[in-house]
Amino acid sequence: LAAATRAWTDDLRDALVDHVGDERTGALHERYAEAFPGAYREDFTARQAVHDIDRIEGLTSPDDLGLSLYAPLDSTVDQLAFKVVRAGRPILLSDVLPLLENMGVRVNDERPYEVRPLGRNPVWIYDFGLQHDLGAELQVDELRETFQDAFARVWRAEAENDGFNRLVLAARLTAREITILRAIAKYLRRAGSTFSQAYM
Repeated sequence: LAAATRAWTDDLRDALVDHVGDERTGALHERYAEAFPGAYREDFTARQAVHDIDRIEGLTSPDDLGLSLYAPLDSTVDQLAFKVVRAGRPILLSDVLPLLENMGVRVNDERPYEVRPLGRNPVWIYDFGLQHDLGAELQVDELRETFQDAFARVWRAEAENDGFNRLVLAARLTAREITILRAIAKYLRRAGSTFSQAYM
């Protein structure tokens, strides 16, 4: 009964104490206690929100992203989820879909949440439900950093957005390794290969 009547904001305070200690909890709880919309509170626990607060606090510019690839609870072997956190202007789904599809996943659903920290500009959290067709369960902990780095590089136009990016999941290659393969493919094209880049 006590758990059923307990407020989400109370759980958030306890989770913050466990995560950052008493000294920092006061300021963070004041800033975020009422920041998360009802839909977010229904979908995520307070302990999950603490990690999103970390990502929000880590944003240093309007173009900066906070990213998290994870396996949702009760998911099947071909399902993943991907959170994108961004301050400033909302992200257009049409900008994100081609990047994710070229990384070898399909977006099954997308849930946006507008977070309004006290005294700060709004922040957007997008939670994408993803599906891959690799035929086996992926070890998310082993792929997380590589996937997030590759997505961020393509988003910032530091790497190309093409089918070679499927090698992040399919072959566990980093964005740098994929850049080298892409350069080799372009060299072969210029050297007279009859295969297109898309085919390669």
